Amino acid sequence: LSVSVTLKMLQNEAHFFSEKLSGRIVEKWETRRNRYQKTGVKFASESDCPDWLFVEDGDFAINEEFADVVRRIFELASRGISGSTIAQIFNKEGIPTSTGGRWGHGNVSRILRNRQVIGIKKVRKDSDEEIENYFPPIIERTLFTKVRAIIDAKTPKKGSGRRGGPNGKCINILKGMTYCTCGAAMSSGESNGRVRLRCTRPSAECGAIHRSILYDETLFLSAFMDAQWEKLFKTQLDDKKIRVLKKKLAREIEVADKFEGELKNVQNNLKALGKSAGEVNPIVMNSMAELIAETERQVQSAQRQAEATRQDIRVLELQADSESIEKRVKKGIKQFLTGDRYDIEKREDFSEELAIFRVRPDDPLPDGDWFVPGQYMVIGVNNVDEPELGGVQRPMSIASEPAERGHVEFYIRRVGSPESKNPLTHSLFKLQQGDRVFLRPKPKGHFTIPGTVGEDDKRWRILVSAGTGLAPFVSIVRDDWTRNGGSAMDRTCIIHGASRPGDLGYRRELEDLSSEHGLLYLPTVSRPAEYPEWDGLHGRAEDRFKADALEVLEERMGIPSGSLGPDQAVVLVCGLQGTIGESLVRLAKRGFVPAEKKIRKKLEIPDELPGSFFFEQYDSDPVIDLENEGLVTELRRDLGLI
Repeated sequence: LSVSVTLKMLQNEAHFFSEKLSGRIVEKWETRRNRYQKTGVKFASESDCPDWLFVEDGDFAINEEFADVVRRIFELASRGISGSTIAQIFNKEGIPTSTGGRWGHGNVSRILRNRQVIGIKKVRKDSDEEIENYFPPIIERTLFTKVRAIIDAKTPKKGSGRRGGPNGKCINILKGMTYCTCGAAMSSGESNGRVRLRCTRPSAECGAIHRSILYDETLFLSAFMDAQWEKLFKTQLDDKKIRVLKKKLAREIEVADKFEGELKNVQNNLKALGKSAGEVNPIVMNSMAELIAETERQVQSAQRQAEATRQDIRVLELQADSESIEKRVKKGIKQFLTGDRYDIEKREDFSEELAIFRVRPDDPLPDGDWFVPGQYMVIGVNNVDEPELGGVQRPMSIASEPAERGHVEFYIRRVGSPESKNPLTHSLFKLQQGDRVFLRPKPKGHFTIPGTVGEDDKRWRILVSAGTGLAPFVSIVRDDWTRNGGSAMDRTCIIHGASRPGDLGYRRELEDLSSEHGLLYLPTVSRPAEYPEWDGLHGRAEDRFKADALEVLEERMGIPSGSLGPDQAVVLVCGLQGTIGESLVRLAKRGFVPAEKKIRKKLEIPDELPGSFFFEQYDSDPVIDLENEGLVTELRRDLGLI
């Protein structure tokens, strides 16, 4: 209890400090912005200066040496070269970053996204307000726009299919705080089911004996909470830098005073000359006037430089000290350890390898439509039997509907021959009701009706699934019934394939929706000989798209024979490579156009030809062999492209 109370107090204090600090900084920038708008005078400080600029005489000037590096980055990117490749080129050529370090994808990507290269200053991170021509531009706008278009085109569309396999990014709360013994930073990643911290320096340049270490975040943070925080957090206010800046300020004030003294002397001499009884030489008067003007410029420049340094000191003094840092980090770790945890509320097993898991969060689920049917969440568990392997996380499609407030539901199969040494499903299937799992709080994915064809599309929705690929479609039809009274049910067809009748999860629920609300539900079993009691459809889900079976499907849908095509229906497939690939090839003969970006590019499908075949993939094998020129030619011919 005492720990919880202490943490709560620390959280409140940290929140108060954060609000106070934020308000003071916002107020100062508001003053600076207003002054710039009224007078055109910039607040040019080193803290506000991009790497390719420096402050000179109260304004920004171009550091041509590093600016040339930035220009080369844009030139390479305009030729379609990736950020990682650009980083490799620079590292190979021995070109350092602005801080003298090695290049990585992140360094390059930040520069390519930075609108300061075209002179634009963003007023605040949480605002769209910008100031044009604030910085001297070093990149032409046409080049910047071209590069951004190339980068945006390379960004994969998540709605065109999510591959399974290891989760590529680990939640690393120590990011930027872990270093190899060689001095290089360490990054987190997952390999063979194990989360590791690895040295970012090439092996040839790293002399460490152990360049990679296993990392269990939850276990580490649990121990971290019990550690001596005072010994771990000694990041005091940057007094050294402040002392250096104060010495610099003293010198700048001294220079400004010197120029002011010279200015007064020249002004006094001019006054004395004007009062003299003799005739004054006009050339002398003009020279003294020019000297006064030049000295005034020197005074103003010195005063601006001193004010910039004074502001730098104030900004540093506003930074958090070690106590406030400790409070905020403790708050984050507490949220990580106690938040996003769920109890297994119920487990419904269909076999030893197949089950529905319903998990209940500790805190209420978000209000409103907190996810879109078809999306997935990342679920994680710890390997209790082999703790040295650490925890493991995988994305799983949600089967429940957004209106369900009590739990989140998943339809999961235990993988028989996993590729990973630490498979999630093997640890998950050892858990029972009341056991704890981790869920990332934000659902993701675009394999949804709004993310594919749009909710207003009135064509048939043919939802094809193999095994647990049924989960997103269960969520979609449940939501349609709850939200719209099943308005799309009479034009929705679910084809679900399984090895045996007992693996047809949600069968009773879908049969009820079929008999009572018009859903066309077509379950099919691929091993009917082993189950003579089964009197339904035989074969795999994708077999429904063979020539003879298509006629039966059209009859069940109530459309003319031979008319099934993209003008009548859209197809969404979820499952493994075989189901998706075979469905794609067979339906291409009816004109169904794949929406997946790589396939469209290889088949040279024009942008104006919309996709009518969407998929989400649960394994990592290629859906179709795009290197098979015969297959590519056949698909192009079927789609009427040649």
